[in-house]
Amino acid sequence: MDGWWEIGLLGPYVVTTPSVNLDSSSSLKSGFTLQILHYYGESGMLGVKTAPVMGALIDKFDDQFNTIVLAEGDSFIPGPWLIAGADPSLNSVNGIGTTALGRPDISIMNAFGTTASALGNHEFDLGSPVLSSAFAPSGTAGQPSYWKGAMFPFITTNLDFSADSSLKGLADASLGGPAANAFAGKDVMDIKAKIAPYALVTKAGEKIGLVGATTWDLLIKSSPNGTFPKDDANPATSDLQEVATYVQAAVDKLREAGVNKIIMVDQLDGVIDRNKALAPLLSGVDVMVAGGGHERLGDENDVAAPFNGHDADFIATETYPIIVKDKDGKPTVIVTTDTEYSYLGRLVVNFDANGDVNPEGFDSRLNGAYAATDASLRLAYDSTAPASEIIATSSIAKSVQDITVALD
Repeated sequence: MDGWWEIGLLGPYVVTTPSVNLDSSSSLKSGFTLQILHYYGESGMLGVKTAPVMGALIDKFDDQFNTIVLAEGDSFIPGPWLIAGADPSLNSVNGIGTTALGRPDISIMNAFGTTASALGNHEFDLGSPVLSSAFAPSGTAGQPSYWKGAMFPFITTNLDFSADSSLKGLADASLGGPAANAFAGKDVMDIKAKIAPYALVTKAGEKIGLVGATTWDLLIKSSPNGTFPKDDANPATSDLQEVATYVQAAVDKLREAGVNKIIMVDQLDGVIDRNKALAPLLSGVDVMVAGGGHERLGDENDVAAPFNGHDADFIATETYPIIVKDKDGKPTVIVTTDTEYSYLGRLVVNFDANGDVNPEGFDSRLNGAYAATDASLRLAYDSTAPASEIIATSSIAKSVQDITVALD
């Protein structure tokens, strides 16, 4: 096997694990290997501690495989953290420029190297203008007040922005944006700070499709200004079936374009059972990175950590990852994690030559929930140094810490 070997954190243990070069098309088994690092923001002040640790964990893992980094939605939520984010003292921090509510959160996501994000309900809690200001670029490039905005797109298939003056101009035409907004199916690098139903990312010459969905409960859980879940074309169908229709249409477009590895990133904002019920209604979705349930999935090699407001346990009846069958009887893998950057989810998944998930290719020593704690960080780096020293040597973690220190 091509590649190199390193000492890494596998759950609570330190063992020797195989790795492949990011630029290589080789994999652990025949086919293609993709690493999905995923996280859930929705942060309160706990993020002052956890976000820099998560940044260092991402920095450690992201060059070990062909990697994408996905956010599970709810990029921010009203509270002291969000209010502190508008303090003018952050204007010069990490290129934020003139700060505003939510911009530090988006800046943290940028530092993580986020590939794409789901769009949740909490982004709308203070209205669409706050959301737009948080992730859309503002000002003139090169000027101190310039805000570069999100370096990634939001992905959702089932929202209509046509009546939302703050977001319509940022949305794909199929989502109610102007006819000229042709964002669907574009590479994520070409649609930064845009809202698209589906997008592409290329790793080692392989195209991976990303599709998304947002909770149908948006209007009863949040306060958008003109954004609505798409109309129910068939009143006889359930909300879940309706989401399946929109997601499947996007998946079909990707498959028609020759894309056979498709990841869904969503904020259905319910327990993981919503995703488990949705998967059998779909064909061609290989992995679901689910958000909104606040659940902690772990496996036998993972150790849950005590965080303020977060119990130190995993769901007893599930494991990381959950594997169910899609409409065609093929495996769909479901993962999720908890909020406030408390755990980094790590899924190393192998696809066969047809783009189907190999369910026997999962390694629980690699996959699972990595707690954003000092102990986990030292294990990941095979180091006895204080976490503060490890963070200082990580460019990602240091950028994140510059923001969190200012927020604190």
